[in-house]
Amino acid sequence: MSNRIRLYFNIFKNLITDIIYPDSYVLLYAKSLESNNNFGDDIGEVIVSFLTKKKLLQYRGAYISRFLRKKPNYLIVGSIIPQFTKPNTIIWGSGVGESTHILSNKPLKVLAVRGPLTRQYLIERGVDCPDVYGDPALLLSKYYAPNKEKKYKFGLIPHFLDQNEEFFQYMQKLGDDVIFINVRKYGTWKNFIDQVCSCEFVFSSSLHGLIIADAFGIPNIWCQFSHKMEDDGFKFRDYLMSVNKHNLRPVEIMDKDRDDLDVLKTMAEKPTINLDNMLSVCPFK
Repeated sequence: MSNRIRLYFNIFKNLITDIIYPDSYVLLYAKSLESNNNFGDDIGEVIVSFLTKKKLLQYRGAYISRFLRKKPNYLIVGSIIPQFTKPNTIIWGSGVGESTHILSNKPLKVLAVRGPLTRQYLIERGVDCPDVYGDPALLLSKYYAPNKEKKYKFGLIPHFLDQNEEFFQYMQKLGDDVIFINVRKYGTWKNFIDQVCSCEFVFSSSLHGLIIADAFGIPNIWCQFSHKMEDDGFKFRDYLMSVNKHNLRPVEIMDKDRDDLDVLKTMAEKPTINLDNMLSVCPFK
């Protein structure tokens, strides 16, 4: 099925759901096509499905809810607040990617955000924002229990921009007990979590690689596989500060051998995860 056909099919499916289920929630998130696999973008709908039995609608295609019923829409996962926020958006757990991004609209309400840097960003732009922090992906450990048998010593999770020939050449040098975990062609969300949990330790330049590792108790370090991500690490620092971690700079890893990786493991910090405040303001019933 081509992307265009898939797009129209999703819009039509949304429209039918919108007609039949008037109490559906409208979710505003980056995923618009089934082929647009990026774990951090895709996982939002999965998380909300655990929190409510109501039907979920993608923003695109939810015409009746948006225009006739005047329903709010919800931002829940990802660094998408500046680009995606609408005047009737309710934010619960999303974040900001870079401090220089322009806020497209002021949201209707902010219930929780990913971390303190996102809160500061919003307050500086005149948006009321409580000090309630947490990435909703941390909740997945409450609803899914993977097999935690260790198959690999290290898991490497590069951001999709880091997946180049140099990275894969580096992987080959590390040995058979090191696994490449893909944030894009990962199969199902459970497959991604299973792969993370099959590792004794994770090195990740993908934010949700770190978040899933934290959620399921896998020691991890924020690392850098290349310099293709042209930002200042704002979203990483935002998240790390929310779980009380203090190493706020990525570790350069491409010049490290196996012995070096063993040494780097000692830098890992345990997260402080408390989702009670976030769940207390959860908008999904």
